[in-house]
Parts: sequence; structure tokens; C-alpha cells
Amino acid sequence: MDDDAAWFLGLHKATGFSLTIFYDAYDRGRFLEGFVTTVKLSAYCLVLSLALGALVAMLRFKVGMDWTLLGSAVLGAAWIYARWA
Repeated sequence: MDDDAAWFLGLHKATGFSLTIFYDAYDRGRFLEGFVTTVKLSAYCLVLSLALGALVAMLRFKVGMDWTLLGSAVLGAAWIYARWA
């Protein structure tokens, strides 16, 4: 165990603060796996929201779709998302 891990383990024993990701390999692995999953999900959401925004803009300005129909679809999607979140 390196000095940093020993310090965090001593902190846990002295105060009860449990920062296991610094001294327990299993917890550190789970933490990093969760962090990577969060970054991946964030990237997927970013790409999909940009693609959806580009699609809506294209439908609105290039194709000339009526705003009431498009606006209703966007508001419906936002309503569904708000119920899930």
C-alpha cells in the first residue's frame, strides 16, 4: 500500500470518513467503471440531442414544415422526457 492509500485508510480509521476509492482496489475499479459509464452516457446524450436539434432545424427551415406540427412534436417529446426524468 502506498503512502496516499495508507493516509486515507488512517483517515477512515480515525474519523470514520470512508473514502474507499483511494485505498481499496475493488471500490476504485467500480468507481472508475461508473465514471466511464457516466461519460459515455453524457456523450451519447450530447450527440443525440445535437442530431435531433439539427433535424428539427432542417425540417423547419429547409423543408418548410409547418411550425405548429413541428412545435407540437417537440413539445410532446419534451413532455415525455419530463415524465421520465
